[in-house]
Amino acid sequence: MNSLELFSGAGGLAKGLELSGLKHTALVEINQNAYASLCENFEPTKVFFGDVRDFNLEVLDNIDIDPLVHC
Repeated sequence: MNSLELFSGAGGLAKGLELSGLKHTALVEINQNAYASLCENFEPTKVFFGDVRDFNLEVLDNIDIDPLVHC
């Protein structure tokens, strides 16, 4: 399953999902320190730094789960 992480923070939930077998299509974060942590712990090309309103969702396909929506 593929996951989209919005408001990713430092990536704790994302890492747990990854360890459970989910694959991240993208991670979005606006905080510079949290972004740096995400880039250290995940594929940097999948990490977007900036406001979620500026992230182009249309470039993604096959998103099975957005944890924020399914909480």
